[in-house]
Parts: sequence; C-alpha cells; structure tokens
Amino acid sequence: MKKTFLAFLTGFFLSSPFFSLTNGFTFEVEPLFGVRNAVLNEFVYNKNSKTGEEYYLSLLNWNLKNSFYTGLNADVSYKAFHINAGFKAFIPNNFGSMDDSDWQQDYVYHTGNSSLKTNYSEHDLNFSQGFNIDISARFNFSPCTGLTLAPLAGFSFETYSMVGKNGYGYYGYALSGYKSSYYGYDDIPNRYIHDFSGQEVIKLEREDYYTWIGIGIGYITPNHKLQFALDLNVSPWVYIISRDTHLQRNIYFIDLGGQAFSAFKANLFVQYNFNSIYAIKFTANGLFTTDIKGIEYISDSVNGPYKRSGTVIGSASRYLDFQISAILKF
Repeated sequence: MKKTFLAFLTGFFLSSPFFSLTNGFTFEVEPLFGVRNAVLNEFVYNKNSKTGEEYYLSLLNWNLKNSFYTGLNADVSYKAFHINAGFKAFIPNNFGSMDDSDWQQDYVYHTGNSSLKTNYSEHDLNFSQGFNIDISARFNFSPCTGLTLAPLAGFSFETYSMVGKNGYGYYGYALSGYKSSYYGYDDIPNRYIHDFSGQEVIKLEREDYYTWIGIGIGYITPNHKLQFALDLNVSPWVYIISRDTHLQRNIYFIDLGGQAFSAFKANLFVQYNFNSIYAIKFTANGLFTTDIKGIEYISDSVNGPYKRSGTVIGSASRYLDFQISAILKF
C-alpha cells in the first residue's frame, strides 16, 4: 500500500502542469551573427582639496561602434533542465573612437575647482580583438500552458584588445608656464593643441569576468510557431582586469577591480519555429555595470616590476547587441 501511494505521488508530481518536462535529452545548435555597440570606461579618482568629495581625476572612454561578431551557441537539455554554452568572436574594425579627459586644476594647484576639465583628447579606435564566452544553466517551470518561468545561473568572460591612435589633444596652460593644466581645455587663448596624426597613443587589453543569477520568463503560442523570452540577470560578483599602455610616455598600468551586485544583464528574443527541427531567432542583449572600483599597479617596463600606485581606480562596461541566429534541433 505504501509503495502504491508513493508511486502515485511521484507520478502526480512529474505530470503536474507546474513542471515542463520532455522525454529524455534534446540538443540544439545555434550559429549566430550580430553587431555590438559598447563603451568601456576607465576612471582615476581623487578627492577635492577643499571639500574632500570624490571626483574623476581622469576618464578614458573606449567607444566600440558597429562591431560585428559571429559565434555559436549550444543547448543541451534533459527534460526541464537546460545547460547552454556559447561564444562570440568579433571582427576587427576601425569604426570606434577613444577619448581621454582629465580634471587637474585642483589636483595640481589645490584650488578646490575639481569640475574644470583641463585636458581632453580624442582618437581613432583600432579594435583588433574581442572574444566572449557564456555558460548558463536553468530549470523551466510551467505554471500554465504556454508560459515558462526559469531560475538561472551562469558565468561569462569577455576580453578585448584595442588601440587609440591619431587625433588631437587639447590641454590648458598653467597660470604661468606650460603644460600644467590650470585653464580649461576649451579656453582657446590659454590652451595648446597636440597633433597625434600617425601615432598610437594608448593601448587597452581588458578582461571582464561575471557570475550571474537571474530569472527567465517565456511564452510559446498554442501552435508552437512563435516563442518569446526575457531573461533578467544580476552579477553576485564581477571582476575586471585592465592593462593600459600609455605609448607616448612608456608607462604601463594594470588595474584590478572587483565588486558585488554591480553588473546587470538582460536578454530578449523572438523565435519562429518552422517545424520541430529548424528555427530562426532574433535577439537583443544588453549589459550595464556601475563603477567597479579597484587598485592600480604601475611600471616603466611591460615586464615589470609593477608597484602599487596608491591611486583609486575604476572600470565600467555597457553594451547593446542585436543578433540573428538559426537553430537546428536534434
């Protein structure tokens, strides 16, 4: 009697509409092609000499524009449990830009004016390499017909390599003298302009590591032709490594920063199923981080030794992807 009752409970539990279970394993392969627009930020912080308030002493913006990529996703599922792994490889391009800003009047002269931008330069961007790996797992619940809810967890890694070159720099003069950043960069009578034509200025090698937890919601139409899904994620821990080479000065920096619950990611897709084997999918992905603070090491040689500078630094990322993919189901 007890065995019969347990068998009944097990059968009722597994056949409940609260779970979306399929028979055995399924496998999907998804070649993809897309485009990313992104901004990678690097900060140096300082404290105002009068108020003690923190401000940006330096800000580097690496602007990736219309960066095309190709890649592959694979999804393995057993009943309602899914594991997904994918990669993206970016096509090198020169579409972007890099700009560098400094607010040095208070830093040099202790005037209390930390809002005056004294240095500004803008450059072409040579995006030479980019790669992304993403791994995630989820379990699908189906509270009602056509609707799925899924807790999910994952990990992603991104790496970029790029160089800012050419362009112009605008630098405020000293009160008396030269190159000491008292006046604003846009104060035409009190600035000088440097031409970087034909020169490489700053090189960046960047690595971003993210852990993810989140929830997904999906819907499939009664005829199983159209699927819609939205995933929302937050990162319990993000870690960013930036290697900066200031080529005009032969100075090398390594910035290390980690922070909890400071990165957010969303994924939205629409999928059309031609049949049980073939499908096409349109996806939009977005990522945003707050300022990830950390520590800086500096050297006059790429091989070191590196010494901790004592400077408080920060990094941030944001991007938006649009992609199209084909799905083959086994």
